[in-house]
Amino acid sequence: MHDEVLPQVGLFSLLPQIADEVNVPLLAAGGIYDSKTINAALALGASGVQIGTPFITAHESTASEAYKTAVLNADDTATVLTRAFSGRWARGIANEFMKEMDAAGLEIPYYTLQNQLMAPVRSFAQQNNIKDFIALWAGQSAGKSKRASTDAIIKALISYL
Repeated sequence: MHDEVLPQVGLFSLLPQIADEVNVPLLAAGGIYDSKTINAALALGASGVQIGTPFITAHESTASEAYKTAVLNADDTATVLTRAFSGRWARGIANEFMKEMDAAGLEIPYYTLQNQLMAPVRSFAQQNNIKDFIALWAGQSAGKSKRASTDAIIKALISYL
């Protein structure tokens, strides 16, 4: 069993602490989904931001419909940290595979092996719209996402910068 204890410090608490200690540009990621959260990250010391989850539901996204729906329906507690799909810690919307792997108490192989083992499962699930075997990677603010074009999402993100 993997006994690594993960710190659960959120971006907006951690960012100013890091900014006070380093003299390098900081790129903030996690929980950023609109112009207010972009401005907050910049105010707390970030030089830039990386935004991912809001683009999962974009019209141009190749994510399965099951994945897009899971993101749109996520609430504030829908995501968890897991190693089940890749062997590396990542945040995703909890699904049956993640719950079963956690309950089984199995030792999950290291990153490259687990990632390779799960690749065909993830691919099949994505192609067949089976959400319980898709790695539903998403941030804690996933439910704030909207269905829109990438262009519209970007314009909304920068509307009040």
